[in-house]
Amino acid sequence: MTWSKPITNYPSQPLSTGSDAISELPLYFLDIGMGENLEDESKLPENGRVLRRDPDGVVTVLVKGQSLPDGLDISHSAQRMFWTNMGSCGSAIDRTIMSAKLDGKDVKVLISAGKLHTPKQLIVEESSQRLYFCDREGLGVHRCDFDGANHEILVSTGDPSTADTHDATKWCVVVAVDARNGKIYWTQKGPSKGGKGQILCANLEIPTGESAKSRTDIEILAKDLPEPIDLDLDKVNQLLYWTDRGEYPTGCSLNRISVEAHGNRVPKMVARHFHEPIGLKLDLQLNIAYVTDLGGAVYRVHLDDGKKDVLLSDGACYSGIALGYR
Repeated sequence: MTWSKPITNYPSQPLSTGSDAISELPLYFLDIGMGENLEDESKLPENGRVLRRDPDGVVTVLVKGQSLPDGLDISHSAQRMFWTNMGSCGSAIDRTIMSAKLDGKDVKVLISAGKLHTPKQLIVEESSQRLYFCDREGLGVHRCDFDGANHEILVSTGDPSTADTHDATKWCVVVAVDARNGKIYWTQKGPSKGGKGQILCANLEIPTGESAKSRTDIEILAKDLPEPIDLDLDKVNQLLYWTDRGEYPTGCSLNRISVEAHGNRVPKMVARHFHEPIGLKLDLQLNIAYVTDLGGAVYRVHLDDGKKDVLLSDGACYSGIALGYR
């Protein structure tokens, strides 16, 4: 894979101030629960948290007791947040899709235990009132309604009842949706720091007469990536951003690639030197991205120059992130 040069880090400009300023948004994000607050390893399946950071820097714990939460997004129309629980190793009883109000109340299980292998990153598609998410060892891209109904598999990369489930090149991690243009994008991360990761795309709907296992409309956008994880799509400019937790020099980074039909498909590195980055969410009104990493930090990244501001740094392990209301 050929890469363009990283964006040079110039001194960061402060965000707009004054009467016409666009304010920053509250951030909702997940703590997997494997950080320094884990005093008893047997408690790992119930140590995950959902948190909110307000623009003034105050962090509030909204939901506790989650089992390795990984993907998170918010529906502004439903005024609810949705997240995945990867669950504890060797057990299917705590791998779920969850929902709650934005204050952390009214917690609900949308897809109950035993139906998924390892649900990963999740996004909200408002126009259809659907959730899209990946099941890593389940080897697929899924979707369902906001209440968990109409659960279906859109892409299947193998048979999870066979040795396929141990093939990391088949592991789907995150999906992004462009409903207007009828496209989905997803990552298959490959082995840890293995340089075999891919970003793929296909039509939003399975072609007539085909299935999740047999669809012929899948295209590889990028391959031989260190270890691509989360995605977010700039739908206006048709730029797909992703975090990569793989090895240096191109891993531990934030990157982007054009997804225009005739665009330049050369990946561009936007920012580097994260500590195993996971979560990603764009705020295009401010031209910034928010990134979380397993090293316990939440970053604001300026998309024009790649400058990183550390908004929070502690001993937690952060994964999915979502934006609240402006």
